[in-house]
Amino acid sequence: MINEIYSQLRLLKPDVSFTDAKLFLYMVEGTIIQLLSSGGVDERERLLDYFLGLSDLSRFKIES
Repeated sequence: MINEIYSQLRLLKPDVSFTDAKLFLYMVEGTIIQLLSSGGVDERERLLDYFLGLSDLSRFKIES
């Protein structure tokens, strides 16, 4: 999974590092874990819908 994230990020910003891809994955994992453990059912549903809708990363711009 990390390799796929890395290749997608490189399409958006050629000088991205593999460490950047790892940090991105850790942020996503942390957000999911935090919201799943918070007990908010509405928040869980919104988060799941949001991440499932991220199939096209090219619509997000990474600022340098």
